[in-house]
Amino acid sequence: MGLVAGARASALVADPQDPALLGIPGDRWLDAQVFSSPVRPWRDVMVAGRWVIEDHHHPRQDVIARRFEAAMAGLWQAD
Repeated sequence: MGLVAGARASALVADPQDPALLGIPGDRWLDAQVFSSPVRPWRDVMVAGRWVIEDHHHPRQDVIARRFEAAMAGLWQAD
């Protein structure tokens, strides 16, 4: 079926200016992301037809970051 207007879709849009991708040919970006990149330079993310990250911004990123930090602090302080 492929991509069809009006159908649900999920997609990742890489940021070609991200340092993790500099110098890597475009046809090798997926390989670099899967096997060697310590970061995920996704500029935009679509899930089920809805953009959840646009221009590197998730609408709840501050809340998510605080919760992640608290969870990690709890793990590192656990006996």
